[in-house]
This record gives sequence, C-alpha cells and structure tokens, in this order.
Amino acid sequence: MNLRPTTVERAFQLAQSGDYDRITDISNRLKKEGYEYAQSHLSGATVVGPLRRAIAAAKAATADRAETS
Repeated sequence: MNLRPTTVERAFQLAQSGDYDRITDISNRLKKEGYEYAQSHLSGATVVGPLRRAIAAAKAATADRAETS
C-alpha cells in the first residue's frame, strides 16, 4: 500500500528541496501532482510562515553548498 503525503507534508518536502522560491510555485507544482485545493491548504498563517522559513533555509543551504564546491 502506497500512501501519498498530505498536501502540507508534500509542500514542505518541495520547500526543503531548494527548487522553489515561492509558495505559489509550490502550490502550482502540487496542482500538477494532483493535489486539489493546494492553495487553500497553504494559505493559513500557521503554514505560510514555516513554509517560507523552509524555503529560505533550503535556499541558504543550496547557496552554501555552491560556495564550498
């Protein structure tokens, strides 16, 4: 049995990948993956702040790796 992550879990996976700059980009990707109503799941204050921090942390980590390569 293959359970797919919830919309919010998948959003954090995408944010932590470092491939996305904005929540809107993540929402669009989720829609392409078949997650309906992705934007509404990602619009609450309890999700937006942590998601933005996850995006920023992933970008910083990617930049750090690029500098040390």
